Amino acid sequence: MIGQLLAMAQWHQAGGRAGEAEALYRRALDIEPLAAALHRGLGTALEDQGRIAEAEGCYRRCLMLAPEDADGWCGLGMVLRRLARPADAVPAYRRAVLLDPGFAEARFNLGNALTALGRFDEAISAYRAALTQRTADAEIRCNLGNALHQRGRIGEAVAAARSALACRPDHAASLINLGNALTEQGRFDDAVTQFRRALAVKPGDPAGPAGAGMALRQQGRVEEATASFRQAFRLGGDPG
Repeated sequence: MIGQLLAMAQWHQAGGRAGEAEALYRRALDIEPLAAALHRGLGTALEDQGRIAEAEGCYRRCLMLAPEDADGWCGLGMVLRRLARPADAVPAYRRAVLLDPGFAEARFNLGNALTALGRFDEAISAYRAALTQRTADAEIRCNLGNALHQRGRIGEAVAAARSALACRPDHAASLINLGNALTEQGRFDDAVTQFRRALAVKPGDPAGPAGAGMALRQQGRVEEATASFRQAFRLGGDPG
């Protein structure tokens, strides 16, 4: 019975029906209240509905019952980050990685939490460790590039962005990262090309025209820069 309820809950979650999944997890927990995996599953269903504080409670109950559950620690880290508590998320992710050294997602999320704290060298190490398990992951390579840029390692940031785009040529965030790094290097024409590619991929994102405007302004192409900034404002509404 429990197995059937769990399978049905996971099926509903996969289909984007988090409310139905929640109801099934709760039915299963009425039968087996000490099943750690059910508390973790309920946490994911609540998180999918934006009920983050409730999800935190579910993950903590899971970990009280199963302290060695790496997925539970990773899930707890994710909700803590969403609650704007990256400093609390870091030890949760570290615990997940300690329990499962091959847990690439936990290493990636650890890198994200460290980046949010401005601990870029540690973040770079976490992203590189994640890449040993998921070498073709554009998201990890993109975020690695961002951390390298923040650390002032611009040449490496360019290389990381290009490697992300080799994995996924339409990855808009990597195109933006590449454009920003090329602007830092004074390669303004190349930067504008990347920003415009990003806009073609994500037409509603103001980051592309805003970045292009910065690079165009650096070249003294004031009219083109103004037009680009106006486009960014229309898309994003940010007076900056």
